[in-house]
Amino acid sequence: MASKETYSLQPDDEPQEPRSQPQGARVDPAPDVEPVPLESADGPAEPGGPAPAEADPPETSVKALDVCPNCGASMRHTDTLVCMRCGFDLKNLRVIETVTGETTDAEPDEEPPEQRAPISAGGRDELGLPAGLAGLGLLLLGIGYLSGAAGLFPAPEEADGTITAAARLWGLFRFVLLAAMLTACGLGGLYVVARLLETTVGDLKLAAVRMAATVTTARLFTFLSFDAHATVEWFVEMVGQAVIFLGLSMVLFRLNRRDTLTLGVVTAIIFVLMWLGAWIIRGV
Repeated sequence: MASKETYSLQPDDEPQEPRSQPQGARVDPAPDVEPVPLESADGPAEPGGPAPAEADPPETSVKALDVCPNCGASMRHTDTLVCMRCGFDLKNLRVIETVTGETTDAEPDEEPPEQRAPISAGGRDELGLPAGLAGLGLLLLGIGYLSGAAGLFPAPEEADGTITAAARLWGLFRFVLLAAMLTACGLGGLYVVARLLETTVGDLKLAAVRMAATVTTARLFTFLSFDAHATVEWFVEMVGQAVIFLGLSMVLFRLNRRDTLTLGVVTAIIFVLMWLGAWIIRGV
């Protein structure tokens, strides 16, 4: 059996050199000597051994603080990295988002723009007046055309000034067709005005009845007859019908003057285009 050699470190003496041992011999330290660890506490653990405990952060680290360095608020835990009061990030050393709970002079949020109501808004209770006006206009004009009213026929075909039955029926048919065309053109003008106002036409049925009432009531102005040239009479009748059309449009559709004028201009443009198209088709 190989001999054992013991050694120890003395505080005042130089360490003794151990004698060489044969290869494969084992050296056991003395009982009162503490073994020297092969790795430091922060180093990797020996194979199969327990994982090293996490070292406490140094006193100079921000993680060791118990208050926020930005606002001084108390930090609940040592592993907290973000201050719950001011949002200071202890890892990146910057404020992520500040929420203090205090009132600020921030600008109030802008209110969304108020959406304009539809042009032809309303219910069945608003259908009576325009329907009554349209019916009354159609009735009076129908009677006038069938009876041969002088204002409706400025140029009689007969030499004695009488209006034939055929001319009366043709005049009535032309009036109905013209009223339908003007009503359709007026609805087109309402659609354009609604687009300009960033709204909608609304109840299409109510809008059609209101527009028909406007057209037929304006057409009543043609009953006027006076001794003048046919062109002068036609011009006066056109001006009178335009004034009545714009006035009733402002009342029935609740439009201001600018929008009412836009409606009248667009309606006239659409009507002229339709009339020219019909004239071209008839000529072809």
